[in-house]
Amino acid sequence: MPVDAVVRLPASGNMAARVLDLSVSGVRVALPGEHEQLPAGSRLWLRLGLEDPMVAMLSACYLRPSPLLPDATEVGAHLNGLNPQQMKVLERFLFRLQRLQRQRELAESAP
Repeated sequence: MPVDAVVRLPASGNMAARVLDLSVSGVRVALPGEHEQLPAGSRLWLRLGLEDPMVAMLSACYLRPSPLLPDATEVGAHLNGLNPQQMKVLERFLFRLQRLQRQRELAESAP
């Protein structure tokens, strides 16, 4: 299931982000370039599959050079400001994603 993400940094504008990990409370994304901090007021625009887009405030826990992508920074952050409906959409999306992953694992291990 596709996940589209854009991080809006107050001083530099929108940056396409690659979602590496997602939970109901946080996200790990890769941003192009080197970043030492995530400025206050940074936001994440997120579209989960065919759902309506949602916007969350990001509260950074860590930033580090990405071991997966050249010239990128991994950002681990809490998601803040989602309303109850958006939280339900996120929970349903994650549940469906986990179910698909489990079905794939079972199909691969079947004789």
